[in-house]
Amino acid sequence: MSHSRLKTISVIALLMTPFLAGCGLRGDLKTPPPIFGEDKRTDEQKAEAQKAIDAARERKARKAAEE
Repeated sequence: MSHSRLKTISVIALLMTPFLAGCGLRGDLKTPPPIFGEDKRTDEQKAEAQKAIDAARERKARKAAEE
């Protein structure tokens, strides 16, 4: 690989870094229920997951109301 090509790839990678860093969710991440098979979470874990879902919906609604 030529030196100029390596330099170009490096510059592109550095420019993409902020975009990649902005991806994802904020806060605590919860494991979703399984797509296939039985849900083996306890009732407490299910309630905690539902609480997180409700809080995310509330934040989204609040943000929409502010705009």
